[in-house]
Amino acid sequence: MTLVEEIKETCHLSMEDARGLLGAFQFSGDDVYKKIGDLSGGERSRVAWAILSRKETNLLILDEPTNHLDYLMRESLEKALRNYKGTILFVSHDRYFIDKVATHLWWVEDEILNISTGNYSNWVEKGKRFDDRYKTEESISAEELMIRIDKLGDDLWDRKMKKEGYEKWGG
Repeated sequence: MTLVEEIKETCHLSMEDARGLLGAFQFSGDDVYKKIGDLSGGERSRVAWAILSRKETNLLILDEPTNHLDYLMRESLEKALRNYKGTILFVSHDRYFIDKVATHLWWVEDEILNISTGNYSNWVEKGKRFDDRYKTEESISAEELMIRIDKLGDDLWDRKMKKEGYEKWGG
């Protein structure tokens, strides 16, 4: 299957719209007719981002999203994430990316989760410390963080099952 055929089928797009989406992710000309199996790792990542950009989601969890991306693709990704309407939770060591995309920073220090509003530059300007208003409300242990993430996952699963007409598991 070719790249453009995959995008048409997966995203339910016309040929013109599929080519437009691929163009936004740096595929042009005959690139769209490459076989999926012949794509490089970086090209496969771009295809995954293109497909993901068409999904109706409200939460993205990303681990080092800029790894293996060239400069142009990084800019496309940053733009797409800045325009994303949902919540993005990402782990990154890429300070430039954090500066462009983040609106809040979370970091763990001495087994305590700390939160600061703003991007990386704002955090540096504040002296690399968390906002005082979060000190008592939002500094939590790593164990409490895992409990909250687990509960969030359960809540999201329950909403998905309810939306799809299934009864809650186990009751």
